Amino acid sequence: MKKWNIRCVILVLAFSVILFCFNGPVQAKGLEWSGCIEVDMLGSKQKDRMPSKSESNIVLDTLELVLETEVNDNVSAMAIIKYDGGDDEVVLDEANLTLKNLASIPLTLTAGKYVLPFGVFESHLVNDSLTQEIYEINAAGISLAYVLEGMQGVEVSASVYESQAGVNDLADYILNASFAQEELYSLSVYYNSAKAEGGFDRDDSMGVSLNAATRNITFDGEYITALNREGDDPAEESAYSISFAYQLQPIIELAARYEDYEDDINGNQQTDPEDPAQGLDYRYSFGANYELYENATLSVEYRISELEAEPTLNEWVLRLGVEF
Repeated sequence: MKKWNIRCVILVLAFSVILFCFNGPVQAKGLEWSGCIEVDMLGSKQKDRMPSKSESNIVLDTLELVLETEVNDNVSAMAIIKYDGGDDEVVLDEANLTLKNLASIPLTLTAGKYVLPFGVFESHLVNDSLTQEIYEINAAGISLAYVLEGMQGVEVSASVYESQAGVNDLADYILNASFAQEELYSLSVYYNSAKAEGGFDRDDSMGVSLNAATRNITFDGEYITALNREGDDPAEESAYSISFAYQLQPIIELAARYEDYEDDINGNQQTDPEDPAQGLDYRYSFGANYELYENATLSVEYRISELEAEPTLNEWVLRLGVEF
């Protein structure tokens, strides 16, 4: 684990202990803890001409601690400490502050490290969507969001963030516009422009997502595509995800998702453990969520991935998650 990750975690924990140990102004700021623990039993099977290759394991997938405080009606802050079983490390996943109603108008500023507004990434299944695996940006940045007066549910935002290409130049930015109609549906359109590896060219991407809900059915659709790719990898890839969730009973939810990836590269590509999309053609998943107790959920997912140059990959996961 990197030393700065350890220092960040120790700093946040020490700060939290101090806050909890003292009375007075700290209590008035509404300090709250929350989090989750997720334990997975998982397996996979891949058929080929040789005997089938199977794997299975039990892992602590996620341990997440969230610290939030509301200084007043317009100022709040939060931090997330997260253990990711996949990377086997503890990190300061997010830490940011939010200022609302700047200049007495519906303008909100968010600054720090957080998931930036490029993509929506809704999921009712254990695994994240393909679009999230490829395009999510969690980085240090600053966002300004403005709710258009007289147009209920319409919000526009602009963000700048630290370069993911190792370039010391604050030139990466995101533009986002969204429209929400209460709890019926929401539509978002977003654009990202970032410097490519080396810092001389730019990679531009654009996406759109639609989330809609009726009494028992939820629909989530998302499409993200490269508009321009330069630098070392000029392939203009695209990905989309379509999913449905059905609330069978108050404690049982069924879900299904279809995902597709186009890498814009001739020939069949081998899979790469470091790249969740390389070598993938399309994938479909089925799952269910069962609420055992309040804030304790048992989830199951079965996923079939059709690969370009390798046999079909079948995966399953059983997750026990507890929120607190």
